[in-house]
Amino acid sequence: MANRSLEMIQIRELIRLREEKKSERLVSEILSISRDRVGHYYSAFKKTGFSLKDIEGLNDDELLQLLDPEARKENDKHNRLVAFFPYMEKELKRTGVTRQILWMEYMEKETAENREAYGYSQFCHHFQQWGKKSEAVMHFDYKAGEKMLADFTGKKMKITDRISGSQTEVEIFVALLGASQLTYVEAAASQKSVDFIGAMENALRYFGGCPELIVVDNLKAAVNKASNYEPELNRNFEHFSEHCRTAVLACRAGKPRDKALVEGAVKIVYQRIFAPLRNEVFYTLGDLNKRIREELESYNSVQLTDREHSRRSLFEELERKALKPLPAERYEIRHFDSGRVSKFSYVELKEDKHYYSVPFQYIGKEAKICYTRDKVEIYLEHTRIAYHKREIGRKKYTTVKDHLPSTHRFVAEWNEPRFIAWAGKFGKETEEFITRLIRSKPHPEIAFKVCMGILNLGRESKYGAARLNSACGRALSYESYSMRTVENILKGGLDRLQEKGSELHFKIPGHENVRADYN
Repeated sequence: MANRSLEMIQIRELIRLREEKKSERLVSEILSISRDRVGHYYSAFKKTGFSLKDIEGLNDDELLQLLDPEARKENDKHNRLVAFFPYMEKELKRTGVTRQILWMEYMEKETAENREAYGYSQFCHHFQQWGKKSEAVMHFDYKAGEKMLADFTGKKMKITDRISGSQTEVEIFVALLGASQLTYVEAAASQKSVDFIGAMENALRYFGGCPELIVVDNLKAAVNKASNYEPELNRNFEHFSEHCRTAVLACRAGKPRDKALVEGAVKIVYQRIFAPLRNEVFYTLGDLNKRIREELESYNSVQLTDREHSRRSLFEELERKALKPLPAERYEIRHFDSGRVSKFSYVELKEDKHYYSVPFQYIGKEAKICYTRDKVEIYLEHTRIAYHKREIGRKKYTTVKDHLPSTHRFVAEWNEPRFIAWAGKFGKETEEFITRLIRSKPHPEIAFKVCMGILNLGRESKYGAARLNSACGRALSYESYSMRTVENILKGGLDRLQEKGSELHFKIPGHENVRADYN
């Protein structure tokens, strides 16, 4: 053990100094040990009859046995305890296993062999000292599959522009599992939600499962408002955790112990990833992440100091099976909007200028809209009241027939292509007029009612198809898209007049939508 190795060095130095005729007091001061110990070990050495040169050929165990047989017994007792620790380290990561339980197992084993054993307090002390010899201080209070800790490093790496040579700093994301300390590292463009959540999901897919709890620092992409008791999480990150069926624990502000494990990992990442890549030039984020992954695999696979396992082997043995399954689909970043349900039972998604139907009983209510690249969800007081596939199209309407009142449901049955096709049966002018009319109205129900009225004028029992088509042509020249304009043209017989070579001896019946004035 570390203390014993240091003590044997002191003993050898003690003997050398005394052989050089240095006083007990001076040797005590030089080695920072008591004069009694100086006297005890030098006296034991003189009794052996060995010279200083003789003991140089002995290893520490042989020298200790020569000078203090009782200490050798203690050394054997300690060696047996140390041999128990690797097993203990792994077992502590299993749910329900405690140091007390493992100490009882150790006591039973030693008693069965009729050997002296350490009491509980010394047992725990030596275990703690043994743990400190690891490359990173091992934390034995993390259970397999319990926690993943994540943070960004303080230092950044750089991407170089091929043409200009200018460099752009990129963030480095680090995540690790508490029990095995299996680590994930990724370069990200920023610490914004889209990059943070993307890196977080990549880490979970690298680990092959989800922990019970994700521990994060108070960065803006994770926490809107920090609190020691009830922090307010970023809405997207909260939805991400729900998607992965895991919980989030935000560290307390100014409490570095809450994230000590990941901060320790960051320091090692500087040594094992930043340092090896420091002289390499990367032109894309993908190139940088490829090299990071190569160094990361080496880092996770290297055997830990004074351990019989690596982070990877401990993960495969204990932690992989303790993680919860990953969701089948990746998380999609969500965006949020709000709007009042119109009297026509629609709410507008402002980014697209597109309208989505809502059950008519919510007319006049203020609704919340949550949307992704592919879907739109509409909520009222945390209850989803409508779901639609997202459609990109300005001034367009997406309708679920059952959302509309019974008197309005024809909107779901009649649509723009259907009316334009119907208008085309009367002629090209009618088709063009109906197309422009629909696109000039603020709501489909209004437009379709007008279309119904105009196209009914083309029935044989009224004006017929030819006259309607001619009237629509004249209305197009007026740029007046209304049923009244078409009706006034038909009633006045203006559809029968030729555009050229004809003189009009009467005026078009007065109406604000008719812009020409004939004398």
